[in-house]
Amino acid sequence: MVITTIICYLICWMPYGVIALLATFGSPGAVSPVAYVIPSILAKSSTVCNPIIYILMNKQVRNMAVITYSLLISSLLKWLIFYDMINKNK
Repeated sequence: MVITTIICYLICWMPYGVIALLATFGSPGAVSPVAYVIPSILAKSSTVCNPIIYILMNKQVRNMAVITYSLLISSLLKWLIFYDMINKNK
């Protein structure tokens, strides 16, 4: 799990680091504004990768995620049923 987390971190942050170094130490205009977008999105996506890795690779976290999301979905369904009943009475 640790190796997977490190690889995901490097995949997400390495392009951003390279573009930042090119923009800082390279010639002016070496990096176009369009080239900033993909590394920036990859860097921001690293916050999504860690929970996914933990849910997929750790049994305890996966079990708690299943419990949490099932409670969330059941609460949402109860609210929708209640909301539907209120609107039918109007």
